[in-house]
Amino acid sequence: MGEVESTQKRIFSELERVAKPPWEVRGINSEQYMIELAENLKGTLAVLTGESKSLPSLKDTITQTAEFLTWAHMKKELHSTKALITALSVKEQNDGRAKRVDQGR
Repeated sequence: MGEVESTQKRIFSELERVAKPPWEVRGINSEQYMIELAENLKGTLAVLTGESKSLPSLKDTITQTAEFLTWAHMKKELHSTKALITALSVKEQNDGRAKRVDQGR
């Protein structure tokens, strides 16, 4: 593995380590996080339909949803970037091999 690939691997490892899911940030497991989010969504629906005036649950729902969407988007972009860099590296290596073969003729 070359120096560039090693650096890329280190950078992606660090980004994945830092990109903690919101449930880990809150110190709970993913199931508990989803249960809390579902409960907050029920509370938000109650506020929207006029059955409740509990605004704290609305705030919690918005916060949790934003945290989750931000994390999911970050993971998706990280995965896409990794795939793109890998594809470009493979293409570059293949192009280099093709040039060496052409020069040998």
